[in-house]
Amino acid sequence: MKRPILSVRTRACFQGKAKKSEFVKALDTLQLAFAIAIVDRKESPRMTYTWDLLERWMPKELLEKAEAIDILAAKEKIAQRLQNSESIARQEADILLGLSRQTDNQ
Repeated sequence: MKRPILSVRTRACFQGKAKKSEFVKALDTLQLAFAIAIVDRKESPRMTYTWDLLERWMPKELLEKAEAIDILAAKEKIAQRLQNSESIARQEADILLGLSRQTDNQ
């Protein structure tokens, strides 16, 4: 069975268990920057993911529409969606997206 992720890790010098967490962090960073996206997921016998460049996977019209949105408004919408999906607390989303909020206690 061919495992292309291993060749990517090797070429990027992320070999071995010690470097695996760095590799996962790198993928997370690319995903958070909307540079890549998971486009497929399979569970046999291990959970495997197929990643692709966002611009190649996302319809061009949607990307053009997204480019017209102000970055702060986009970050607000993303933070709200994350909160609504209960994926992450709003405060964590704000920190992740670089949004600063003042709380009533400050």
